Amino acid sequence: MEEQFKKNFITTDDDHEILSQCPWCFSEKNEKWGDNSVRGFESVICMDCGLIYIKNRLNKEGLDKFYNNYLTNIHQADKKL
Repeated sequence: MEEQFKKNFITTDDDHEILSQCPWCFSEKNEKWGDNSVRGFESVICMDCGLIYIKNRLNKEGLDKFYNNYLTNIHQADKKL
């Protein structure tokens, strides 16, 4: 099953990957879910098992960059002087 999951995505650049199948049931049938994308991420619903997931997600490198910079870039900008 782990081998099947490894074939489940395509790396698009250094920070992102696109899932070609549902990460739960490996179905390729999905439809857009929700009104619009949030920060460029597209949520879809699997038409076989009903799982809602992010189709174009951050890969390991992207997640590392996000969490290493999370507090400095997101919350620090919200502070009022």
